[in-house]
Amino acid sequence: MAYIKACRSFFYWVDKNESGQLIDIKPIHTGAYIEVLTGDFESPSDKQHLSALRMLFDWLVTGHISHANPAHAVHEPSHSQRVGKAPVLMSDQARALMDSIELKNEVAYRDRALIGLMVFSLARISAALSYRVEGYAPRLTLVDIAM
Repeated sequence: MAYIKACRSFFYWVDKNESGQLIDIKPIHTGAYIEVLTGDFESPSDKQHLSALRMLFDWLVTGHISHANPAHAVHEPSHSQRVGKAPVLMSDQARALMDSIELKNEVAYRDRALIGLMVFSLARISAALSYRVEGYAPRLTLVDIAM
């Protein structure tokens, strides 16, 4: 769906700005579109749009509808991820996040439980989803039994 939306957005932009036929689309048009996106979106979204266009035009070239891929020559926007510690929520941010979830149905309770688990255990969602309920049951010790 993301690729379909990206292609629709591109063709809407081409129609609005260039008003040419499919065969008239050149690398300069694709590059200009990606430049416009860099002001509106983050770099991974720009790369996704460019990837969608490359795939679409590759399909058009192999189907003998277009002679060349105008997205192939466009330079991808650079993107570097931060390396280091993952950001951690402060206690007031965690409280605001938990309070923002309205407990009106089972989905809200589930979401709040998962977010609470992730915040207080520092687990990622993939790890939180692999936890078993038995792991959360309180364990009795000899001291608890004696009381």
